[in-house]
Amino acid sequence: MIKKYHKILTLLFICMLVACVLMAPAAAYNHQSRKWYDSKSVLTFSSNLNSSFRSSVYNAANTWTSVSGSSFYFYNSSTDTCYTSVQLGAVAQPNYLAQEQAIMYNNSYKQLSLVTFSNTRNWTTNSTLAYSPFHYDIQTVALHELGHAAGMSHSNDENALMRASALPSVMRTLTVDDTAGIRALYPSYRHSSNGVLDNVEIYVNATIEPMTEEEMAEKATLIVKGSVKEILPAQWDTSDGSDPSIRTKDTYSTEGYMLYHDTVIEVDKIYKGKLSEESGKIIVRLPGGSTGSITMIDDNSAQYSKGEQVLLYLFEDTGTRSYSLGPEHYFAYPRQGQIFIDNESKIAVNGYGEKVDIKKLLSASASKN
Repeated sequence: MIKKYHKILTLLFICMLVACVLMAPAAAYNHQSRKWYDSKSVLTFSSNLNSSFRSSVYNAANTWTSVSGSSFYFYNSSTDTCYTSVQLGAVAQPNYLAQEQAIMYNNSYKQLSLVTFSNTRNWTTNSTLAYSPFHYDIQTVALHELGHAAGMSHSNDENALMRASALPSVMRTLTVDDTAGIRALYPSYRHSSNGVLDNVEIYVNATIEPMTEEEMAEKATLIVKGSVKEILPAQWDTSDGSDPSIRTKDTYSTEGYMLYHDTVIEVDKIYKGKLSEESGKIIVRLPGGSTGSITMIDDNSAQYSKGEQVLLYLFEDTGTRSYSLGPEHYFAYPRQGQIFIDNESKIAVNGYGEKVDIKKLLSASASKN
């Protein structure tokens, strides 16, 4: 009889254990394929970041450093060559609030993470002004971008700080998903090995200006439907298109310059604005691309394929270094404003892979014209 009860209790325990496993929420966080050796990064600032902004960024960095159970931390050093640098400057697209670039060596370890806050935005340390028509909370955006600098990618949890969608006005703490993600990425110290910096990958992550469909339609210079005709080779946004890279045995830097590639779109229909040329074609400039041994990947821009049908919300290039480079061009609003239409099923998805209602989008556009 006792053995029988033991069997029943054991069976009940196993059933409860299985139920707990099935009921446990799946991890929503995601990691980049790059991280820091020894689980640490030096935090430095450019001279154009004032003391109050630096204090806010320090607070954001300490939030990541203070996660219990994680070995990752930001720290100060004058000798370490692997560091995170924070600055005000030009970002890849006018709609970016801030972005992070990660420069790699040995295919898996970060050499440099460059966090750039757009110098065309009004940043504030006063949370009561955040996301007003003119101000953005620098600590909230810094917390998100430093998460990318640490090695976190966008989370599938819509409540997480590291979510892909727009952040709320003020969010200066991490969620359970964020802390679980950094613990999983840095459970113990990791060491890199020295090597020559040959094939280099640079990753760009940005905080996107939040917009509704109506706001996106209102601010877009041009809304068009068309097909991808040609994808041109990538080039640097230096004055002459030359490679700005600085290489030594142990360091690599591009000083914040960007790779971009132009995509030729043959326009079938215009929903807002007008073409400046009669050719019926426009050029959409997308951050990222490959040239030589260097690849730059922008996490906020969808990738186009020749022949695809697209619906694009486009903006003029008004503030980046590439403004005067090459032919007249537009930027596409990141992912949300890059819609792909299947020729057979007519199903449309945005750059995030989410199904969208084109009629709803276009009705919003029509109400703004």
